[in-house]
This record gives sequence, structure tokens and C-alpha cells, in this order.
Amino acid sequence: MINKITASITFNFKGETLMATSELNLDELMQRYNSLPPLHEMLAAENNIDSQSYQYEMLLGEDIHFNHAQGDVIKFFNHGKFNQAAFERFWLQGSVVKQLQQIVQ
Repeated sequence: MINKITASITFNFKGETLMATSELNLDELMQRYNSLPPLHEMLAAENNIDSQSYQYEMLLGEDIHFNHAQGDVIKFFNHGKFNQAAFERFWLQGSVVKQLQQIVQ
């Protein structure tokens, strides 16, 4: 099963409440980077928020809220919080096991 989670940040900018959100395919990200990239930066980029803007600085000041977890990531998800470090360790250990199984076969 694919490991997915939705990440979002709600913040205020110029009297407006804005939300940056993205559905993250954690398997794809882990395969590409061997860890999860900085999620604030990723959310900003995917929601067309310029990293040189005041809006970006407001986004960086807020916590990321997580929901809609699918797959093994559910084990690392609790009340809107995501234990990223524990998930990364779990995923990397599983990757090593898969590689060892292929060698054994």
C-alpha cells in the first residue's frame, strides 16, 4: 500500500486566512531523497508562494497539520501530528529488508 499523507499550513497574510496544502506520496519522496525534504519549503513551492516573500515568512512561522494518512504512515500519525523521523527510520529499514530479500532470492 502507498504511504500518503496530506500536509497543510493555515496562516494569516494581509488580513486574509490562507492555506497551503499538498498530498504527499511519502514512498516517492523517500525513494527520491532517502529522507523527506523540508516540508515547509515544499508546501510553499507547490502552492506558488515565492521564497523571497513576506507571505513565505508567515508560512514558515506556522506548524504543519497532517491528516488523511494512508498506508504504514498511519502508525506515525496522531491527532494532526506526524512523527517524521520515526517514519523515515521505519521506511529505510523496510527498504533494506526488501533489498536483502532480493539478494537471498
